[in-house]
Amino acid sequence: MQRPDLRQHGIMSDRDVLRLDDSALAKQAHLTTAEAKALVDDVTQRCAPLPVSGQDLLAQFSEGLTVLSTGCQSIDDMLAGGLYSGELTELVSASGSGKTQLCFSCAAKTACQLYEVVYFDSGSSSCGQRIADFVRAFVAQDQASVSAKRERDRERAREKRERESTLQKGEIEFFSDVPFA
Repeated sequence: MQRPDLRQHGIMSDRDVLRLDDSALAKQAHLTTAEAKALVDDVTQRCAPLPVSGQDLLAQFSEGLTVLSTGCQSIDDMLAGGLYSGELTELVSASGSGKTQLCFSCAAKTACQLYEVVYFDSGSSSCGQRIADFVRAFVAQDQASVSAKRERDRERAREKRERESTLQKGEIEFFSDVPFA
């Protein structure tokens, strides 16, 4: 719809259009009632949000949401998985309780997940070194986990080969008290 210039009639915004009923808008803007109604419908369609269900809102919120580990499993569990991208998290506790350590841990764990991290510290000149120490610790921990998993996988494969070899040699006999049907 081609919008008439309504400023000369004291209607400066969409809000002004929606504030008036159709007949008052028609009278003030020198429009027909049909034109006023069409204008209100056009503005309403552009300005009013469409109805959205809670499920749709949750889906929109969850889309593109990244959960970032703090590096501490018990804290991640309390936070339903960790810190969420797009949110501001404030840590409040007594001095010396580990807030800064947790922040370093979060920054390091996030960097280990290959996300970019910007860490602002107004009080300490050694934060970069401390975060790097956390990164090294997380990398070593991950390498140890990978090594342990490989060792478990090797052991399982060895056990499987032994079972298969035993079965192929026919060294296992199966007994049953139930006659075949």
